[in-house]
Amino acid sequence: MNTDVKKLVQAYLHFFTQEKRNPKVLQEILSKDFHFKSPLGEFFTADTFIRDLQRDVLAIQKINIHQIITDQNKACALYEVISSDPDIGTLRFSEWFQTDNGKITSIESTYDATDVRKSMAQI
Repeated sequence: MNTDVKKLVQAYLHFFTQEKRNPKVLQEILSKDFHFKSPLGEFFTADTFIRDLQRDVLAIQKINIHQIITDQNKACALYEVISSDPDIGTLRFSEWFQTDNGKITSIESTYDATDVRKSMAQI
């Protein structure tokens, strides 16, 4: 079970490193009633979350995964996002994942969004 949870988290993070991000990839791993919470907002369905990703506010260039820790149907991922936006630079993330029946049901994301907010204000 823990291996499956780790693979789900890895697939989720891998999605963001793809040059052409196919939303169907996320639709396959996120539950319909998926919940996402971060310093920049909150989403209550997979569809609204995926739709918002079209904006790509972080301009992700690379993700360095430090560790993924699993416990039954839960996981915590510690990683860095390197943005191609020089005003954002590198962000350190901690995300708490919950899964059920082979799908991610929720993610709570923690990071310092100060530089992201500044960059969004300039758009």
